[in-house]
Amino acid sequence: MDKHLLRNGCARVTARGIIFKGARFTCSRAIRDLWFEKAAFEKEWRVRIVYTINKELSVIYIVDSNGDMEKCNRIDGGKRPSDVKLQLYFQSIQKLKALRKMQNNDAYIINRDKKKVGKWKN
Repeated sequence: MDKHLLRNGCARVTARGIIFKGARFTCSRAIRDLWFEKAAFEKEWRVRIVYTINKELSVIYIVDSNGDMEKCNRIDGGKRPSDVKLQLYFQSIQKLKALRKMQNNDAYIINRDKKKVGKWKN
């Protein structure tokens, strides 16, 4: 990525995604930190971004307070998805996160129970 091709910008975090120039984007940080749910239940906010000057605008980068950048990919492919499709997308992400959390909890319980069984075998 050539730094001289980057331009500064500002995007909005909404319940429908990170919006910039009419396009929707997402990134792992937004999903991990539940940005879209927070925007839906609380309020939208702006984030500083940089982007490359090209016609596609398929990627933007969120810039945090330390100057670190996180890549955000376009999720609408240039077409405006329906609200139903976006809702299904975000619901599927949340289901995957819940499933991962359940698997981690199950592994913890199994390991904890193995330790207890080991203590009683004297």
